[in-house]
Formats: sequence, C-alpha cells, structure tokens
Amino acid sequence: MQRSFDNTARRLRTEGYDDLLTVPASAIASESQRVIWQATRSNEVFYDASVVKKLDVLGYPRYFLDFETVSSPVPMWTGIRPYQQVPFQWSCHTESSPGVLTHQEFLDVSGDTPVEQFARSLLASVGRTGPILVYNASFEASRIRELAQLLPEHSTELTALLDRIVDLLPFVRKYYYHPAMRGSYSIKAVVPTMCGELNYAELDGVADGGAAQRAWWDVSDPACSGESARETRASLLRYCKADTLAMVAVLPYLVCNSPVKLDELGRIETTASIVRSTAHPPPQ
Repeated sequence: MQRSFDNTARRLRTEGYDDLLTVPASAIASESQRVIWQATRSNEVFYDASVVKKLDVLGYPRYFLDFETVSSPVPMWTGIRPYQQVPFQWSCHTESSPGVLTHQEFLDVSGDTPVEQFARSLLASVGRTGPILVYNASFEASRIRELAQLLPEHSTELTALLDRIVDLLPFVRKYYYHPAMRGSYSIKAVVPTMCGELNYAELDGVADGGAAQRAWWDVSDPACSGESARETRASLLRYCKADTLAMVAVLPYLVCNSPVKLDELGRIETTASIVRSTAHPPPQ
C-alpha cells in the first residue's frame, strides 16, 4: 500500500503536480488512494461505519500483541540464518472483558539466544483461546512460524496461534483515513489521529523498530551497565508497550468513530514483566 502510494506520488510529480490539492480526480485510479485524495482536499476524516459489523464478531479475551526483533549478517546463535529477525521482546495488553485490561511483557537483553524463553513466556501469556490482534500480521506470523521451526517441542502450540491472529491494519486501510496521516497507514501515523494522548514523538530513547534493534545491541553489551542499562531497558519496555496500547485504542475508535481517551480504556495493570539482562557478551 505504501509503495503503491509512493509510486503514484512520483508519477504525479512527473506529470507536473506538486500539490495534492491541485490533482484532478481523473488522475487517481486506485479507490484507496482516492479516499486519501478526497480526505486531503476536504480536510475531513473518512470513516466507513460498515467496519463495526466486521469487528463485532471479535470475542474475549482479546490479546493485543507486538514483537521487537534483532538481526545480524553473521548469525549470533545456532540455527539462525544471516539477517534472520530474531524476536527478543514482546508486549501484550489483554482485554479479558470490556474495559478490563492487563499488561504483560518480556524482554531478553542477556546476549543468550532469546527464542526459548520468548516462546515459553508468549504461550503462557496468550492462552489457548481468543483473538490475537496485531498490526501488520505478516511480521508477527513470520516470527511465530520461525519459532515453531526452531523449537519443535513447542511447534504445535506456536502454530495454533496463527489461526487466532487478527490484523487491524487492513481494517484501518479500508475503513478509515485522517488527513494528518499524510498517506501513511503506519500505526505511528494512525494512532495520534484517534487518541491524542498517544504520540510516539514523546517517547525518549526508543521510538521505532530500528531504534529498538540498536538499543538491543547497546544494552546486551556488558560494557553497558548501571544507569545507562536501566534507562535503555526502560526505553525498550516503554516503546513496545506503546505499540500494543496503541492497538487497544485503535479498536474502540473503529467501532465508535470518536476520539479515544486513555482513561476510557479501563484500568491497566502490568501483571508480569520478564526481563533477562546481560551476563556475558553476545557470541561473536
């Protein structure tokens, strides 16, 4: 979707347009891009209420899940391919019933292979029933499939998670657009238009996946210790938690088409925080 939008933008520039407000409707072929064009010209939010019926089927408990990963051209652990994205962190907000939320999280910056503890803690967190909501499902689904290959003893349980995954991104793309998103459907662009209290620009230290990966390299080095290590771990936890809290906010907005306030989401308690810190250097 983003690539298609970028290609259209380049085409329009070559045709002499440098402002979307001057582009005629006939120059926009894609229906989804026409939504962006119309919302930008009118400066009004696009919202299709038929999304409500699509989301009403979601039951409880609901698990809002996000992963962070690290990769290297030279595999760091046995069984890992060059550049393979190895998950070292997850965050999960669980909505057991309307407005009843808990938060669990896992972070491994020990330098040891994180896959076993990551998978075991994840399976314990998401249980056996209920939708697992993600944003851009191909990422989490690919990591789960890779974990199933690496951990045959957990393969059945991990593979079963795939059938429970619900991707919020297609719902946003099809049923919602705000001019402030400026053509992007990244959750970082979407959620501030739905919940003004959630803004990634306010995160310190780690505010995107690339920064999370760099932070892992920093904090998994034993030379990073004391206050610096504590701050980096805290930044990683805040960032991943922000991603899943953002999804918690996206869902009620799509259902109600009204701005979301954090205090309306319900009381959120962190019930489990698992952090493995470095004890020795990562293998070279």
